[in-house]
Amino acid sequence: MKNLLIFCLGAAVGAAGTYILMRKKHEELLREEVESVKEAYRAKADIPEEPKEGSEDIQKPRFSDKPDDLMEYYKTIEKNRYDTAEKSADIPEAAHVIPPDSFGELDYDQISLNYWADKVLTDEDDNVIKAPETIIGSKALGSFGTYEDDSVYVRNDELRVDYEILLDTRTFAEYQRKTSG
Repeated sequence: MKNLLIFCLGAAVGAAGTYILMRKKHEELLREEVESVKEAYRAKADIPEEPKEGSEDIQKPRFSDKPDDLMEYYKTIEKNRYDTAEKSADIPEAAHVIPPDSFGELDYDQISLNYWADKVLTDEDDNVIKAPETIIGSKALGSFGTYEDDSVYVRNDELRVDYEILLDTRTFAEYQRKTSG
């Protein structure tokens, strides 16, 4: 009976030790796998590495002083004459078309825009955006039908905004007549 008790106690201690060692090993493997996926994603999306806690590399977001009003963005862009024509052809645009399921997956602001049949782009408050290429890039409005026929999703990494651009088959002038009358 004594030998059986010692055998069971030894087996229990051995099983517990094995469990603890294997758990540590698998946690480390899981951590390495997660890091490799993060590295692959960063490389594919060209995202800079996250700074370590306590590091002096931690910076405030580039647009922490960003105004809340979208029209202030447009005015600033127009005032400073930011123009995509001034950009070099080999510098990628900050704005690019994304798949619909990527919309909102980052911690970016989400803004809905309307693109009318008469090639007018407006914000949610029906304010006309005079130079759309400065915020949504030069290729966005030609991308209807790439993923969906009536919408295009654009991410502007510089402004940290995801745009949903909805196609409306009416003209903007027609829409204004109906809503004002």
